[in-house]
Amino acid sequence: MIIDIRVSLSYISPIMRGGYGMKVKSSSRQPAKKNNQYARTPPWSEPSFRQLADNIMDGVYCINTDGYFTFLNKAIIEQYNISPDKIHATHFLDVVHPTYHDLASQNFQRVISGENGIPYEFRSEDANGQLRTWEVLSKPLRLDGKVVGLIGIARDITERKRAEEALKESDERFSVAFRVNPAPMTISTIDDGVILDVNDRWLSMLGYARDEMIGKETANLPIWLDYKARASFIRKFLKEGFLRGEPVQLRTRNGEIRDTLWSAELVKYRGREVVLSLLYDITERKQAEEKLMEAYRRLDEIIEFLPDATFVINADSKVIAWNRAIEQMTGVSKVEMIGKGEYEYALPFYGERRPIFIDLALRPDTQLENGRYNIARRSADTIYGAAYVPETYGGKGAYLSGGASTLRDAAGNIVGAIESIRDITQLVQTEEALRESEEKYRYIFENSVEGIYQTSREGRVISANRANARILGYESPEELIDTIKDIGSQIYAYPEDRLKVMELLNKDGLIKNFEVQFRHKNGSIVWVILNVHCVRDNQGRILCHEGTIQDITERKRAEEELAKYREGLEQLVAERTQDLEYKTKALEEVNISLKVLLRHREEDKKELEDRFVMNIKKLIMPFAEKIKRTHLDEEQLAYLGIIETHLNDITSSLTKRMHQFNFTPREVEVASLLNEGKTTKEIARIMGIANSSINTHRNQIRKKLGISKKKVNLRSHLQSID
Repeated sequence: MIIDIRVSLSYISPIMRGGYGMKVKSSSRQPAKKNNQYARTPPWSEPSFRQLADNIMDGVYCINTDGYFTFLNKAIIEQYNISPDKIHATHFLDVVHPTYHDLASQNFQRVISGENGIPYEFRSEDANGQLRTWEVLSKPLRLDGKVVGLIGIARDITERKRAEEALKESDERFSVAFRVNPAPMTISTIDDGVILDVNDRWLSMLGYARDEMIGKETANLPIWLDYKARASFIRKFLKEGFLRGEPVQLRTRNGEIRDTLWSAELVKYRGREVVLSLLYDITERKQAEEKLMEAYRRLDEIIEFLPDATFVINADSKVIAWNRAIEQMTGVSKVEMIGKGEYEYALPFYGERRPIFIDLALRPDTQLENGRYNIARRSADTIYGAAYVPETYGGKGAYLSGGASTLRDAAGNIVGAIESIRDITQLVQTEEALRESEEKYRYIFENSVEGIYQTSREGRVISANRANARILGYESPEELIDTIKDIGSQIYAYPEDRLKVMELLNKDGLIKNFEVQFRHKNGSIVWVILNVHCVRDNQGRILCHEGTIQDITERKRAEEELAKYREGLEQLVAERTQDLEYKTKALEEVNISLKVLLRHREEDKKELEDRFVMNIKKLIMPFAEKIKRTHLDEEQLAYLGIIETHLNDITSSLTKRMHQFNFTPREVEVASLLNEGKTTKEIARIMGIANSSINTHRNQIRKKLGISKKKVNLRSHLQSID
């Protein structure tokens, strides 16, 4: 069911008649006009207008005289995924395919010059990159008689265009179907009833040749039994545009009278409107029934073609149509649902029988359960709204949007109703998520300890949080926004820093951890860490700059103090280093002198030791040999042997080594006797102590020599170190 786009415009007729003010938005394409503020409240600022526009399935938009959008309803925003805060930065040509720029521009110029727009069509890419066709109708918006913009309706006719393309192919099929149709059919002009074509069944039923019919006015053919009845039918047709099953008696060439039902319709045929007439021969009821079924099939095809989940009920609330889209949505097939009544069509959605929107369209006095439905718009025969379904066809909660319309016959009697349904759960969830995201962003924005801001490409502050204002010394973000019109000259302490920032942004699109000096409100310098990035639109154009600043003034002061302290410390270290170098040089000289003295001392010591040993060998040992040759008893000989041994020890290297191992005097005596080959028993007798004491000394000697746990002969080891 196609509704002319002008019907949608009637919902906002007060706007289309003009009389509202507009605020012209400045843009990068053309400077804003000055002193052109709202004389009255703009329509899109009224909740009623926004609610109305957002619930129109067609696109509603407003454009200022510079060509920039000032309002878009949900239908357009969703189709092109335009962020609400980017609407005013979007030019109407941005959403028009380049092929249609001239056409769109001409119509725009026509409307802002004060004339009503001419309906035209254009194509554009949606947010998914798909080309869509739109039909547009617009009118001027006036302020005190002056055009300040336009308001328009854009209808998505992509599917209709596809249908028109399919219709071209259908015309060929129609021609074939027309000729082979078993029902008598004619095609004639509207004004004079000249027959343009007849099918074979018409000729065979009346018994005439084709050339006897083509080009003849039907009023002059001898086929009418009652010309007055024919004239009445013609008047009715011209008034209503169609005829449905009007009883007509026709006379065949051989004089036979046949009872028929005459139906006529205005159709497009080879680029012109013509009258398509069809006769039902009542004598051949089967053919009439088949044609009736064909009419039902045509209706079903129209319903089947609709992209939204759609179903139709008759006056008895029985389902007579259930399209493929609703089969896919609910999982309930057409076979299961056709003929069902008693609110069974509500079961796939609500899990229970109860009235829904379609019942309001069929019987306006129907009562819906309070709290379950949100009716957005209602007229005599149509109703639009939404409902939340806790457990729907998928077993989970869903948000459904639907519209229902009353179906009437030619006499205006209600014969049924039709409803289309959309699952808008994802849209609702997306909007909720967006709202939550915006709330979180706003909380972070307002409570962040870092300054957050936005600036235009020209350097004007667009927004700022409290931290940003505090860092720069302003009482509030509003004061900062009102004061700063050019951050290059008002915020940056050195203009060349601003140029450097812009150079980096143009090159990389962002700046990270850039240390720069800003100017405080009181004129002092504030050191900050700057992070900035470019915000771009879908075409890659820069819309604004977003950034954060972190106050590092105290850190910079601390670094300066540290630098001063480090400089003084380095100077002190240099002075101390020079003093140490002098002292080191003096110590090196003293060290050299000490080394010389020590070397002389070692030489003197060695010379003294050599002289001492030589004296023992020359002055004492010869006399010991002489005493041995005298008559001594055994005990005297033993003592003499001990004396000789000790003297030899004094002169031997073993004795010197034993002192290195920290031997006690007793251990030295035992080690010396072991080295001479004395046994434990002999050593005990010579030293006058017990054998066990000798064994104890032996064990201590082994420990100090580091061989207590080794299977090494003690005497052999002593001899090895001698």
